[in-house]
Amino acid sequence: MSAASSRFFYGDPGRYARRLRQRLQVRGGDGVRDPDFALSRPADGDELLDKLRRDPVVAKALQQRLATVAACDWYLEAPNAASAKLVPYFEALLGKLERFTEARLLLGRAVFEGMRWAKMRGRVTTVDLLGEGRPLKWWVCERLADVDKRRLRLDWEDAAEVSDDGGTTRSASPHSASRLNEDNANAQQQQQRRYVWRLYDPTADRWHRVAHPEHFVRHRLQRDEASLGYGRGLLESLAVYWQAKTTLFAYMCEGAERFAYPWIIARIAPGSETAHNTDLGAGFVTAEQRAEALLDALEQMRKASVLVLDQEDDVETVDLSGEGNRLILDLVRYVDRCMVELILGSSLPYGGSSDGGGSGSSGSFARAKVEKETSADLLAFDREALEDTLTRDLVGALWRYNQPAFAALGLDHLEPPRLRLGVESKRDPREAMEIIERAARIGLPLDAAEVYDALGLTRPSGGADVLFAQSRSPEGAAPQ
Repeated sequence: MSAASSRFFYGDPGRYARRLRQRLQVRGGDGVRDPDFALSRPADGDELLDKLRRDPVVAKALQQRLATVAACDWYLEAPNAASAKLVPYFEALLGKLERFTEARLLLGRAVFEGMRWAKMRGRVTTVDLLGEGRPLKWWVCERLADVDKRRLRLDWEDAAEVSDDGGTTRSASPHSASRLNEDNANAQQQQQRRYVWRLYDPTADRWHRVAHPEHFVRHRLQRDEASLGYGRGLLESLAVYWQAKTTLFAYMCEGAERFAYPWIIARIAPGSETAHNTDLGAGFVTAEQRAEALLDALEQMRKASVLVLDQEDDVETVDLSGEGNRLILDLVRYVDRCMVELILGSSLPYGGSSDGGGSGSSGSFARAKVEKETSADLLAFDREALEDTLTRDLVGALWRYNQPAFAALGLDHLEPPRLRLGVESKRDPREAMEIIERAARIGLPLDAAEVYDALGLTRPSGGADVLFAQSRSPEGAAPQ
């Protein structure tokens, strides 16, 4: 294969690298812009995002997906039996978080935008969390303040700058020596800069460096290399179809106005010129002038719903079929169906149709079942991604900032739990008992703690009243 044909077959790897380098260049203090297709154009990027949210079809499908993922119950899962002692404390701490459901829903909008942050607002208070009669100092997260993606940007780190919390941060020296050629005695130095996040403060009209990213819940999806850390959401794909929908809507409104009234065909008297008497004397009126006068008269008569004609004039009304407008309406339904399937992963299980014809149409039951499973997979991925973010940032912050309290309780050596979204699944104790009995018959060693946990029982402690089950006698033997 020749060099030219190999470049055509495999693509030019340098083209992507050069485009990536251009996007990483910081010019004019604008920082590294979000490469999102819908937000990369400063003229209408912000407006396009807001307009898409106002589309009823997009808003309904997006709200349905977010509500299914975020607006559900949550629980804490301990990584092992010993760490289960931490679960009641974390449940009490998270129970003091205001509007936690709404905060999860806003963070879930990263599916749409690619990235969503929330600032943790909390305070230190002395409280007895579990009513054990032992008040301790706890850091409590009271709310999660939403941070829009458009207020965040990547930028180069300066030597000294104001941080987001009002302090002054100082970066390391931006110069690092690197030997370009080991045989060269004169080593050259290259200036290397580190990219940091900046947050825009609308009250001060200033970009502040995010000095403490750990103070935020940072939910990002599809952080591939081309997204430059901003994440990638469904907005890029939705923008293409939504722009086509706006164009079709304009055509449809024009067609509705055009086809709402019947066409009027008027025939004037034959002859190019007609004698006409006026108060000033005799004159002639051409056919063009007579046609224009008739058009004006018909327009006025249509507004008044009255039709007055001369004997020589012939007027006929023709009702149009509107076939072109129906075609545009079908295209609008097709675009809506594509956007719904993009957001929900399917359309039939959620009241859509296989042909995009609206709620009156129907589709195959087998296809609806398959599409419902596809939607369930998407929702499961969204739920697990949000669980990872909340466990890393929110639960991690509660664990880090409350280390003195956990140390006073003797629990600081344990592993923190994981936050789960959804209904906690519990094994049926009868099924667990059957598995335990089978394992005991074959002589499989069992952990007593796991047996108690599987049966949903508490292991007896010292001084507790213990009931022992009567042992079974072998079959055919007399009871002892």
